[in-house]
Parts: sequence; C-alpha cells; structure tokens
Amino acid sequence: MSRKQYNFLREAGFPLPSVTTVNSRLRQFTVRQGSADATVALLQRHLRGRPARERLCILMFDEMKVNNLMDYDPREDQVVGPHKYLQQVMVRSLVGNWRLPLFFDFDRPMTADLLFDLVRQAESAGALVTGVVSDLGPTNQGLWRALGIAHDRKTSFTNPADPNRQVWVFADTPHLIKLARNHLLDDVLVLPGGGRLDRAFFTEVLSVDAGREFKLLPKLGFKSHVGVKGQARQRVRPAVQLLSNSVATAAERFLGRREEAEFIRVLDRGLDALNGQNLADAKKLRRGMSGDSAEHQKALSDLEKAVKLRFIGKRTLFPFQKGFLVTIASMRGLVNDVTAQLGPDSYVLTGRINQDPLESFFGLVRGKGGACLHPSPSEARCRVRNLTLMLALRLGLNPLSGAGNASSPRTAAATTSATSAITTDMGSNEPDSGDLERAVMDDFSEDSAADEVAGDIQEAESLLATASRTPSARARAATSSPLDPETGVSAEQYGLAHAAGYVAAKCRRIDPTLGAPTAQCLPGEAEPVEALWTRLISQGGLSVPSAEWLARFRAMEAVFCTTHHLEPDHISRAPRVVESLVERLAAETGSMDTRVIRRFVRLRTFIRLGHVNRELRALADELREARKVREFEG
Repeated sequence: MSRKQYNFLREAGFPLPSVTTVNSRLRQFTVRQGSADATVALLQRHLRGRPARERLCILMFDEMKVNNLMDYDPREDQVVGPHKYLQQVMVRSLVGNWRLPLFFDFDRPMTADLLFDLVRQAESAGALVTGVVSDLGPTNQGLWRALGIAHDRKTSFTNPADPNRQVWVFADTPHLIKLARNHLLDDVLVLPGGGRLDRAFFTEVLSVDAGREFKLLPKLGFKSHVGVKGQARQRVRPAVQLLSNSVATAAERFLGRREEAEFIRVLDRGLDALNGQNLADAKKLRRGMSGDSAEHQKALSDLEKAVKLRFIGKRTLFPFQKGFLVTIASMRGLVNDVTAQLGPDSYVLTGRINQDPLESFFGLVRGKGGACLHPSPSEARCRVRNLTLMLALRLGLNPLSGAGNASSPRTAAATTSATSAITTDMGSNEPDSGDLERAVMDDFSEDSAADEVAGDIQEAESLLATASRTPSARARAATSSPLDPETGVSAEQYGLAHAAGYVAAKCRRIDPTLGAPTAQCLPGEAEPVEALWTRLISQGGLSVPSAEWLARFRAMEAVFCTTHHLEPDHISRAPRVVESLVERLAAETGSMDTRVIRRFVRLRTFIRLGHVNRELRALADELREARKVREFEG
C-alpha cells in the first residue's frame, strides 16, 4: 500500500492512525550494529510452530563498500566511522519464500568464530542451517582455509549447534559464472582434442551475425559480451548468454568447432543444474535436484571434469575452478542430507543457494542514495534497519510485539511507511519462447546508454549519408551470411525463420496454423528446413513456423524492405510508420488477420532500429578511435 492509498483510506473515514504516529511507533524498532538479537527474535517468532522442512535454511554473507568518512547518526546521537565496508549476513529458506537480514557490522571480516556464533543464534531461533554461501573474495577464501574447506578435501563443517549435522559450504554460482567468462576471454584454454577457447573464438562466433538484421544470437553483441570491460563485467546475464547452448550450436554448425561447442554445452548444462528455480521450468535441469536424479548427477560430473582443465601457462587451478568443485561436492552432500531428512521424494531448488537476495538487498541500500552508490556508515545503518523492518512486515511480523501480526489495521499501516518493496531474485526464469522484440530493443538501448560521448552519436548521425562509404561499412555490407554446410541454409535465413516462429508463438490464439511449439509436430505438413536452428536451440517451448507462414513472412519482408529502401538509413521517419505499413500489407494479403500483420511490422521495425543503431555505434567508435589517434600524433 502506498502513502497516497493510505491517506485516501484515512480521508474516507477508516479509523487508521496518522503516518506520523506510525513512524513514531516504528522508530522504537532498533537493529544494533554487531548484534543479531533483534533479528533473531523476529526469526524465532516467524519459525515458531513450523515443520522442519520450512525451517531448513542457508546463511549468505557479503561485503558492500561504504563511504570511508565520519558522520553523525542523529537517531543514536553518535558519531560513526570512518568505515570502509559493510558486512551483511542474511538467512534464507531452502524451501519457503522467507528471508531476513540476520546481522551487520562495519569493517568486520567473516571469521570462523563469528560464523559459528551466527549459526548457533539462528539454530536457537528454530532454524535448521544446512549451508553457507559467499563469493570468492580474499577474506572468504581465508575463511575457507580456516574451516579446512578445499576442493580436494572436505566441503562442509560440523554444525556448532548440532554435532550430528553438517553445514555445507558453497560459492555463489552467479559469481562463478562471471569469473569463468572473464578467464575464457582473458586467458587461453586448450581442450584435450586440440580445441581452443579464448576471446578470438567468441569473436568468431559473433561474426556469424555480423552486419545482419536477422540474427542467430539477437541478444549478443561484441561490446556487451566479448569486449566487456570495467563495471560491465559485474553483470551476470551477459556471462550466462555467452556461455549458452545457442552460442555452442552456432559454433558447431557454422564454424565446425565441435569440441569447443561441447565444452560450452557442458558449462551450460552444469550451470542449469546449479540454478534450479522452478519446478515448471522449460529446462529439466532447472526444475530442482533430487538424490536419484541421474540427469543432474551427469551434468554435475561433466562440469566437474571440465573445470579441472588447466589454462595455458597455469600450473594450478584458478579460484573459480576450485569454487565450482567445492560447490558441486557440497550440492551433492546437501541433496543427500535433505532427502534423508524429508524423504526420497523431496528435492532441492538449487537456484536458492546463491547470493541473489543479498545482492538485491545491497541494491536497495545503494538505491536510496540516488546517484551516490556508496552511503555513509550512518546512512547504511539506517537503511539496513528500514529494510529489515520492511521484510519483517512482509512476513506478517509485528516488530514491536512478541505475538503481534502485521495483518491488523494498525500494524498494516506500518507497511505504508516502509520504503519500496524488496525486489525479486536476480536469477529470474525467462520463458523458453522469449520476447524477441524486447531482446532487440534491450540490445541497442543498453549499449547506447553505455556510449561515452553523446557528441559522437550526433556526429555519426550527421554522417549517415556517407557511412556506407567507410571501409568498415563496406566490409560489413559485402560480407555474405555464412552457410550451414549440412543444409545449405544461411545464418540469416535461420534468423528469419526464428523471427517468423516468434510471431507464430505470439499469435497462436489468433491463428494456430502459423506454427507450433517444437515439442509438437506441425499439423499436416513438413517442417521447413529453415526452422532447424530454432529446433536445435529449443527446449520445447520455442515455435517453428509452418511452410505457408514462412512464405508469407518472406513476402511481407520484401514489402517492408521496399517501403523503407529509399530512406538514407532504410527506416522511414514519417508519422504512422507502423500503421501505414499494416494497412498496405492488409490490402495486399487480403485474408490475413491485421493483428498478425501488426505483430510482424512492429517486430520488423524494432529489428531495423536495432540494426541502424548498431551501425551508428560502430561509426561513432571509429570516429572516436580516429580522433584519439590524431590527438596522440599531435
């Protein structure tokens, strides 16, 4: 409930306290730095009377940088700082949806003694701690050594509150994915059969789509996925997209790099097995792991073998490789413990064993400061307290009462004074069919936001008329789309058929004859050979077009290209750019539903916009580099 809604109810006559009264009451709730007493009390009230399966949980901890300055905390009447970082610990259910901040402090590394104390306190509240998750920062690697955790030794420690149970140690899987991507781009991995994985390999894969509008990999770009630098390397999604089955299939079909493709597939399957989020996921490996799941065990065994390969010039494994090995061993141990405790039919959603909730929590702590991403110590303390309060209220807990419930009118009012709602996990599941329009728009909007100099874009726009005469533009235009040697179909034609399948999926209720999901066979006709790419990358949810619809799609594509051909950059600026073409195509096709035509025109317009903007950015980069050379030469 928003503040405006709350005030509306008060003005309508509902007997609710004022916002000032609610705020004054909530100020009585205090979370102390370096103490877990208040949050343990909340956790105890939440877990009271719940069955064992709902009390299974993991601890996650990480550090966040704060502004290394002294400042005054008016709430505590105390000078705070200077501090360099915030240490935050959260507890998360392994089965349910609850999570709660447990502990925070400044400039305090996680040690074995502190971790044992937090496990004991969580267990005293009724929680059953089964694992701990952290990234591979230097202090956390030191903690692993102190606990005796290693990839070639044990991967768990005895629960300090119950000697009969183990606490399994995990590295944060999204963090491992980013590190794996970084090393594959920065170093060289030679496979047993002579295959070679490095930056040049991924550049070659992306070159299959170079200069094309219909792409096999519409979500991937060189700058965002291969040439990624600095803070952009912290994003998980580009790393996952680069190490995906689609990239492996493109490398195998168009480059003949079968060994490299199989290695990437092993990574993709292993990461799916470690990232189970939903029982209804299109990918079987992301539906949860049980003790007798042979498919999961094989995926983890293959990943285990793959990450043991050493990079060129390295005598030992990288930390991310050791992290994978520890996580795989711990996942097996945790699944065995859970099935032994809850029965053979139980399972573990492996995607819950990561730091996504903690990263979302840090995002909210930073976000309250607007453009200032590093809050002062007192600001961080206040925001942690407010977010803890908000999460408690979301769990139905009254932080001011030992047995209260936030569903009462007075306590529910506290929800309106809380800050914005806790965001969902980073690792969200995308439907297998995807949204091609959104992918295309995201591709150029995110990259354009990363352009360093806006003036370069303006300069590039002014030179569009001559852009086709630049060497790079001529090279892109002259390069033909590579062919699949087995079918003779070009990559661009595969991409066009994939787009036609996307429209068929979106318009299935309007006209089911346009196509069908790959899990089903097309009624009464053979599948077009151009749909092979969609079938190769699909897990059953993507749609392949019918032969008739693919022919119509090509005919409408010809009309689209003719309509925009005379424009300098092949895209009209006239008003009603979509609707005018819809009307023209409707008049020419006759019987086709206008909603299907409109879906095609919108998609095709977005694809053209993405293509033009990529050319603009490429030209801007060339101009920027040329200017740097001129400045360097004097």
